[in-house]
Amino acid sequence: MPATRRTIRVVASAVAALIFVGLASAGIARAFPAVPRLAKAGTVYTVEHGTHSYTFDAFWRVERTWTRGSAKDSRSPAPAAAPWLEEFRGILLRHRGVPSLDGIPAEGADDKSAIRALGYI
Repeated sequence: MPATRRTIRVVASAVAALIFVGLASAGIARAFPAVPRLAKAGTVYTVEHGTHSYTFDAFWRVERTWTRGSAKDSRSPAPAAAPWLEEFRGILLRHRGVPSLDGIPAEGADDKSAIRALGYI
């Protein structure tokens, strides 16, 4: 059964609408940048955005900056003076509602005492 002109027009309109919706959603995704992801695992707070991540260990009181590699779970240390360090630290501080890293309570004091008593530190 041959396709009628009306059927061809309906199919063409549907395809055009799908293409338009796809392009519009891609444009909206670019217009609103991704929100940084905040997480906490044990005593380590993490802020991730794009290919960069920042960690603060509330036990050892140490900050680290990382750059994600091409593999999903690979990362390598970024320079300590990374230009985005202040921004990521600010995100963590605002999230915790404290003015500085000193405002984040130290965690694991009992564990640190035990490690000291065993002579590891």
